[in-house]
Amino acid sequence: MNHRLRMLAGALALLPAIEIGSRASFLPTFIPGCELIPPRVTSTYVGKGRPVPRRRDAVVGVFLRGDGPRQRYVVVGEVRVTTASRVTSLGNLLQCAERAARRMGGDAIVDVWPRAATSDPTGERILTAKVVNWQ
Repeated sequence: MNHRLRMLAGALALLPAIEIGSRASFLPTFIPGCELIPPRVTSTYVGKGRPVPRRRDAVVGVFLRGDGPRQRYVVVGEVRVTTASRVTSLGNLLQCAERAARRMGGDAIVDVWPRAATSDPTGERILTAKVVNWQ
């Protein structure tokens, strides 16, 4: 879903919660958690050469920190996904990292480490990973 469509969907989701006029007595405390600001993704290559980007539907393996693959691999680069929104799910962060890995020509992301960027649990979140190709 592109950025403008997500913003429109978020705005439309808020319309029932906003009442205008003399009857408006309160604003409900529940507002759907829409991600209006997309995560920021940065990627860097390591070593020589640039692998050919993979297709949009190519499967990218995901291996969390401490649970590495059994296959041998070579590191192609690194990816970092940052978000200031506390409503951004781990799934959304992983999708962004997988998309970046495909663009970098990677077969998988390993050493995936999602965490809070600061001591404030409602603040910025970050996910880092290594993009790899199987040998």
